[in-house]
Amino acid sequence: MKKRRRRKKQKLRKRDIYLIIAIINVVWYAVAVLVLSYLERTVPDTLTEAWFKVWGLEFALIFGIKVTSKEDDS
Repeated sequence: MKKRRRRKKQKLRKRDIYLIIAIINVVWYAVAVLVLSYLERTVPDTLTEAWFKVWGLEFALIFGIKVTSKEDDS
């Protein structure tokens, strides 16, 4: 009988774990807003805007993307 070589499971890097957490947070917020909309409740636009700004910035930081603002062009 041939012996099968087992590959070692690769551990998730910290960056991957943060990415998974960030994606889960964005998805659950979107689902919560959809459910509240279905139940005829309103979610403030400023809350939604701030939520996605924060997590968008988190994605940018995870991937090392340079983030600039048009207001900082002075």
